[in-house]
Amino acid sequence: MYTALLLLGFLILALVLRYHYYTSGYDRGHEDGASFLWPELQEEIKEDIPSEPMVPQSLVNSILEDAKRVHEDTIKMVSESAAVDLKRWKADEEKKIRADAIQRHKNVTKGKTTEHLIPYMDEFEFNPSDCRFMGSPIDIVVFDGLSDGDVKEVVFLEIKTGSSANLSTRERKVRDAIKAGRVSWRLVRKK
Repeated sequence: MYTALLLLGFLILALVLRYHYYTSGYDRGHEDGASFLWPELQEEIKEDIPSEPMVPQSLVNSILEDAKRVHEDTIKMVSESAAVDLKRWKADEEKKIRADAIQRHKNVTKGKTTEHLIPYMDEFEFNPSDCRFMGSPIDIVVFDGLSDGDVKEVVFLEIKTGSSANLSTRERKVRDAIKAGRVSWRLVRKK
């Protein structure tokens, strides 16, 4: 496609140069039109220079109009082809985006479900009665021993599913505050 446009451009350039060549004689910026040749050939060449263009102006105009029409048709064809390619690309990408969104939704749903069910799984080390689900920014707070009447420890749990699950910025900040000991207990009384 682009090769055809390039060839068309060269054809138009050749036609314009040929037209200029024939309408201005052999003059290429020299006063007598042939001073760049050997002096003995100058006279002979001057006699051969036509006084009128060799190609009629109407023929040149016709060729240029045909070239312009071919150029416009080519641009139209390329534009239509590009529009079709764009529509096809959009449809393909939309399918991929939708499939990705569905997969992400499934992963989030699986994660949320796991967060609620993990205290009831056999490998969970705490009594489910001691757990309180928060969801955000920490999933579960465990008051270890609360159901027995003796709280030994308060544990903040973040549940992640999948091997590549990382803490969010907010979750990391909560983790860092807890590890640094910036945790306190307060009683608020409403009057």
